Order: sequence, then structure tokens, then C-alpha cells
Amino acid sequence: MANLNWPKALEDITAVKNHFEKDSQSVSIVGFCMGGALAFAALASIKGWKAGGVFYGIPDLNIFRLDKITANVLAHFGAEDPLQGFSDKESALRLKADCEREKYPIEVK
Repeated sequence: MANLNWPKALEDITAVKNHFEKDSQSVSIVGFCMGGALAFAALASIKGWKAGGVFYGIPDLNIFRLDKITANVLAHFGAEDPLQGFSDKESALRLKADCEREKYPIEVK
């Protein structure tokens, strides 16, 4: 995960989104763990998503800003996850508070 080439991964996600948009009126994204962080990153940096489902995983929010997300997002985190700053309870609660305070279209569970 530490060696992920984020720009290349987002380039690949963009290509997949563009492919599916040829046959569909809307495209959504779902991700788990590192894929959850990638889903957040894609929602923040690629326009035109219908919705997003994130099952834990927070990217660098200084790079992938929540205020750039326009699609509705439902994000799930576990209360006992120990990975600080990525999927732990405290980070999830901070994310939830930020989203509620700023009225982002993101619901955190």
C-alpha cells in the first residue's frame, strides 16, 4: 500500500469509469481497505460519479480534499480497526465530524 502509484491508479480508475459510461447513464465506485482510500481519492479527483461506497480507508486528505466530492458517499469503518490515520475509530470519527460540520455529501458509519 505504501508503494502504490496513486496517479497511475487514478488514471486506471478513470479509464474504467469512462469505459462503463459508454453503456450506462451513471457510474458509482466502491472500495474496501486500500480500495476504500482509492474510492475516496477517485471521488475527490474524478468528476461525474453517481455515488460512492467506502468500506474503510482514508487517503491523504491534504491531496484528495473532501470538498471536491459532489457525489453522495456512504463510508463504513470498524470500531476496533487499529490502523491509525487510515481506518481507526478516531480517524473515522474525525472524518464524520468534518463531513457533518462542512455538510459534505458523505455519511460516515
